[in-house]
Order: sequence, then C-alpha cells, then structure tokens
Amino acid sequence: MTDTAARIEGMTKGTPHQLFLSESTRLALQRPRELIAAGSFEVRGREDPITLWSVEGTQAPAPAPAEDADGVPAT
Repeated sequence: MTDTAARIEGMTKGTPHQLFLSESTRLALQRPRELIAAGSFEVRGREDPITLWSVEGTQAPAPAPAEDADGVPAT
C-alpha cells in the first residue's frame, strides 16, 4: 500500500492539485469534506485504474512572476 500512496503523491506533479486521495481513502473518511473528482488514473503496480479525488481549495497557486536580483519583476 505504501508504494501506491507514494505513486499517487507523485502524480500531483504537473497538475493544479497539491493533494490526491484515493477512492478507498475517500470512503474511509469519517467527516468527508468537499472533494472534487480528479479522474481515473492508471497507477504503476495496480491492475485497475484508481479514481482520485482532491480537496476543494488545494489547487496550487499560480507561480509568482520572475524577479531580477534587485527584486524587480522581469519583463
């Protein structure tokens, strides 16, 4: 199970989400929060795709504009 959790965590890279929860974790929550469906994904080492969820409001903020050495926004 640890390998699957690590692989799911790695799947957040390149997405707007900071956190993914598996369907089994969502079902185990005693006090479910507002979750949004992220989709069904193939996970290495798993035979079937896994439905992943994210917590509402955990989308990563947009990156800050680049600045030069003096802290002036690059143009």
